[in-house]
Amino acid sequence: MIEKVPKGFLNPLFKIVKEKDMTLTGKGKGFLEFLSQDELRRIHHVTLDILENKGIKFSLLQARQIFQDAGLKVDKEGMVYFPPHVVEDATKKAPSRFTRYPLDPSYGKIDMGDDKLYFMPGSTPIYLLDFETGKRRVSTKKDIAQYARLTDALDHFQMGNGGFWINQLRKHYNA
Repeated sequence: MIEKVPKGFLNPLFKIVKEKDMTLTGKGKGFLEFLSQDELRRIHHVTLDILENKGIKFSLLQARQIFQDAGLKVDKEGMVYFPPHVVEDATKKAPSRFTRYPLDPSYGKIDMGDDKLYFMPGSTPIYLLDFETGKRRVSTKKDIAQYARLTDALDHFQMGNGGFWINQLRKHYNA
């Protein structure tokens, strides 16, 4: 369902960000703290509840099979449900630091977890907000190309993630 985004829908978020003390916390160079420890705890508990009771939809059959083989509940719509102990265990096993290497060696490596602040665009959303119409819609190959040109031209982005899910190619990857 494509819906029109109400004007000013991000205003509450901007108000929260403006009210937050965005000074360095002393934890390290470039470390900003937007949320209190209590707010982070609340977000974490709500996230655990969503993962356990609402789940995440996986389109790729092989991914669903991996989760099912690991003992997770997978329903016929492709929803995978993650009990809190599975999430907590995975979180404890995740490294506190790792290095991301660029495809092009002329760009520097990024040491994640080194107390520096890095910016990166996107995380492969399925929808985008069309700035001309103000409506939510699925992305196209043209959007991906424009996104790549834009982020490549912005010096403050140290790395890239998937910009958008290319919906025009979705049928080739869904099981």
